[in-house]
Amino acid sequence: MVNDSFMNLRLAGIEIRLSSFERCLFKECDFSGVIIQDSGFIEADFHGSRISNLDLSVGYFKKCKFDEVVAEGTVFRQLRKSDERLEWMDMRKTSFVKADLSGAIFMKCRLNGADFRGAKLERCVFEGCDLSGADFSDTQLAGVNFEKSRIDKTVLDLNGFVSIGQAKGFVLSDWQNS
Repeated sequence: MVNDSFMNLRLAGIEIRLSSFERCLFKECDFSGVIIQDSGFIEADFHGSRISNLDLSVGYFKKCKFDEVVAEGTVFRQLRKSDERLEWMDMRKTSFVKADLSGAIFMKCRLNGADFRGAKLERCVFEGCDLSGADFSDTQLAGVNFEKSRIDKTVLDLNGFVSIGQAKGFVLSDWQNS
């Protein structure tokens, strides 16, 4: 599908397989519990949508917009490189286990309790995010920026922490609850 618009659509519980959505608008749609396999979203806009408890086992997103999206409990396992900009997203307790989020930009996102175990986060930016209670065990953290982000009670692999110890990230005093 190319250049299609979907508004207030409830897709909860369906399976999307072998599909492609390019430059589509999904405004205030409910993707809760949807299973997406071998499908992709290119330059799609998910403004105000709910993608909670979504299983993205082998889906991909390229240059998508996720403004004011709720993604609590969504599983991003083994995703391809994202290079996404995720703003104002509520992604508490989201699973990014073994996901390749290289180059992704998270701005003012709630990522409390998110699971990044084994994820690849090269050049990833977390700006003004709440990462309290997140698990970064066994995670590749090369070039990650945690500017103005809250990381209290966050689990970091000692090797990963040492490798980014010289970074300007981990600014706790400037974090704001937005």
